[in-house]
Amino acid sequence: MMNLKRNKFLQLTTLCWLGFFLTAEAAAQGAYTDGKAAQLKASDIKKLKALRAPIAVPTYVPAGYKLKDAGGRVQMIGKFWSVDYWVTYENAKGDDFDISSSNEGLGDVPLYAILNGKNRFFEVEIEVGTQDAIEKEKQALTLGCESGWIENKRAYVPAGARSRRQAYRVTSTALSAKEVLKVME
Repeated sequence: MMNLKRNKFLQLTTLCWLGFFLTAEAAAQGAYTDGKAAQLKASDIKKLKALRAPIAVPTYVPAGYKLKDAGGRVQMIGKFWSVDYWVTYENAKGDDFDISSSNEGLGDVPLYAILNGKNRFFEVEIEVGTQDAIEKEKQALTLGCESGWIENKRAYVPAGARSRRQAYRVTSTALSAKEVLKVME
């Protein structure tokens, strides 16, 4: 009788865990895009998927900007997979903005935040600003802003990923803080 109760308990526990994982997977499904809003071609999507990492691309690209480049690299360092990728957009004047991602070697100077926002796929609040405190006062909501590094939530890691934690940021020479935030959101 004890084995029967134990088996029922194990079955119930297994079903609960399976339900949890299926629910988490279903929630993550909303994280997928076909890449059209990001202007990705099938070859770009194939390159990015081959990295086997959580890939974040914009669902909003400011008017006048076109996809210039999308690529990445994967390298085994000891027992660790190093995964980096980038997506670059440019307008007719030569102004550009980049979305960069990496899972190692991150670090940069402090960012003086002008705007904050949220994206449900990222761990913490998005900060957009400048690296220069004096420029913060001048720029307020003007041009040349960037976002701080921000990591994906674990729930949005694809099955079989080499990297579980990717960090992302936008850098720009010409976008306003509002536009950088909109790209990150």
